Amino acid sequence: MAIPNSTYTQILSSSLENRSGVIADAICKRNALYKYMRKGGNLKRIAGGESIVRPIEYAENGTYTRYTAAGFINITPQTILTSCRYPWKQIAMSIQQNGLEDIQNAGKEQIVDLLATKQKNCEKSFINNFSGDLYSAGEEDDGLQIGGLQYVVADAPSASASVGGINQSLHTFWQNASYTLTTAAGFPGAVVDASNVRKIVELAYLKGLRDGLNYNLAVSDNTFWTAYTEALRAIQRIGPDEMIKDGILTLKVYGMDYIYDGGADGQCPTGRMYMLDTDSLYLVVSSKRDFKALPGNRQPINQDVEIKIMAWAGNLVCTNRRAQAVIINA
Repeated sequence: MAIPNSTYTQILSSSLENRSGVIADAICKRNALYKYMRKGGNLKRIAGGESIVRPIEYAENGTYTRYTAAGFINITPQTILTSCRYPWKQIAMSIQQNGLEDIQNAGKEQIVDLLATKQKNCEKSFINNFSGDLYSAGEEDDGLQIGGLQYVVADAPSASASVGGINQSLHTFWQNASYTLTTAAGFPGAVVDASNVRKIVELAYLKGLRDGLNYNLAVSDNTFWTAYTEALRAIQRIGPDEMIKDGILTLKVYGMDYIYDGGADGQCPTGRMYMLDTDSLYLVVSSKRDFKALPGNRQPINQDVEIKIMAWAGNLVCTNRRAQAVIINA
């Protein structure tokens, strides 16, 4: 990419030149789901392992027996556990500084630490990209991308595909709920708007309720959010200040935190509302690679350059797909 203002290279933009010491941020995107997962306790750090393996219950104990007196009781051994397996996915970014930059950005002439600014830019760039990956189907770069919501909360959960090492088409216990508005049974049969959105969300919520499980997080694009806030407009006690939680635009809907991840640079896929149980959906991150700088600086043998590598490893893990749902505005 060409530098937008060729008069101000990286060095001139961070050294004296009688300019402000505050770097304007023009790259951040809406990253509501990522921020929620990090702040909401949905990040689990583990030390390692060949892959990320989690045990799951896939069947009930079938020995429930009604009997009288000395009647026989079912003592058939039960197989109720299996495991889902998610591979480690790795991400890296680099920060470089050459010898000339080091000279030009030193001493009293320095206003902004160029290297620190590059690091902050790298962190924001990581978050922007990773926030998009959180919604992905895990197909980019020949499958090196993490499996995001379109992978674990699929539009077509009964199609032939393996999720977490389990074939979803062969096992109904491993299928999330998916409702396409124009065809889903019991739904209004029309695209979402202020007149039907509350009924749509209520129907999906009630269909997902079961003992010990319920949705606690919803996230959507602009279409669903706009329809819902318009439907609530008559409720005067809901004010703007009450909708901001940890810097994220949030509503409370049937006990769920409903967060907005649409609009300008929104990351949520168009025409989607996800209803999630975050007790069984979380980010697993390597404790050694939570976007940390790898030890030491890389130095090419024939260049006056130092390179720092920032690395991340982990994946989005779901241990109960039945507790997740997607509503598709189509």
